[in-house]
Amino acid sequence: MEKLYTLKEAEEITGIKARTWRYYVHTKRLQAVRGPRGKILIPASELEKFVQSLPKVR
Repeated sequence: MEKLYTLKEAEEITGIKARTWRYYVHTKRLQAVRGPRGKILIPASELEKFVQSLPKVR
């Protein structure tokens, strides 16, 4: 079973705000699943792939 991250955990890992992750999920740029109580959960592989595709900060 692959590790799933909540939006808050994704924020802690990447520094990108949870509301921004929510926007990426709702605009279908990022695949996610719904967990218990309707929480948005992002698979680890999807998170890593998406972060790699983002432009690099100067």
